[in-house]
Amino acid sequence: MAIITCPGCDRDVWDGEESCPTCSYALKESTNKVNMELFVSLKKRLVLLSAVAGSCLFALLVSMVRPPDGGFGTPVIIVGLIYLATLLARVSAKKQLADLEED
Repeated sequence: MAIITCPGCDRDVWDGEESCPTCSYALKESTNKVNMELFVSLKKRLVLLSAVAGSCLFALLVSMVRPPDGGFGTPVIIVGLIYLATLLARVSAKKQLADLEED
């Protein structure tokens, strides 16, 4: 536990307190603000990962419809691995988001 400064009366209080013992300022609201910032950050990460995964999937589909002259080779394998990595990252971000919404 750490000591924080109460925004209501500028006195030092433990961060585990729900409200300031001196002025009764609700300290849990500041925790909600941190959770909201984390929620927004996770949502932005999901959008970015979705865009990367969609782009990779599009590139893979195009390469299947019109394969390169020299065969599929390394670029297609790399794009496929990036696609799989973004899918795993999306699953992880969704799990973090679900855990945050439970709290």
